Amino acid sequence: MTDTIDLFGQFLRGEPKGINSIVLAYRDPLISYGLKWVSRREDAVDAVMEAFAILQEKIGQFESEIHIKKFLHRTVKNKCLAAGREGKRYATLPGNVENSADISASEMIDIRESDAYSQWIIQKVQARLEQLPQKRRQDFHAHFFDSKSFKDIAGERGVSVDTVRQNVEYAVKEIRQYLYEKGLPGLKKG
Repeated sequence: MTDTIDLFGQFLRGEPKGINSIVLAYRDPLISYGLKWVSRREDAVDAVMEAFAILQEKIGQFESEIHIKKFLHRTVKNKCLAAGREGKRYATLPGNVENSADISASEMIDIRESDAYSQWIIQKVQARLEQLPQKRRQDFHAHFFDSKSFKDIAGERGVSVDTVRQNVEYAVKEIRQYLYEKGLPGLKKG
């Protein structure tokens, strides 16, 4: 079997054997990686094939195999996220988001910057909000979604400012605890 360095050299020279070898070596792992960002295999395959087409156009711009891997992972991620914005479904993120990154990937990707991650957070917050007592939920919504001050909310409801503040603080604490339990990185218990 030809070694990786020779395949890389063949790829850089634009030789069909080198290009085919790169595609064969990275196609299936990249499809699996793409499925972290979209839910349909067809969308992941499309993203991977587009990444290979772009890679072939930029053959002379790479210095090493690691640069090719980084480029492919970044391009597949971006293509998958673009597919998501075009109305295709996102993959469901696992309960422990910290473990969702592909350890074998050649680049570190901060999932917290993705639209899928934001969508996951919003879904979790909305699910927890639905479980809160009505007044607590209403005060939280009025303060954070309607941008009302504690004083304005208290005036509308005919209660003290401290009551509203407590309702909002308890809601925030319960939502933080819920997100912590669901595996949100960077949150501490309570």
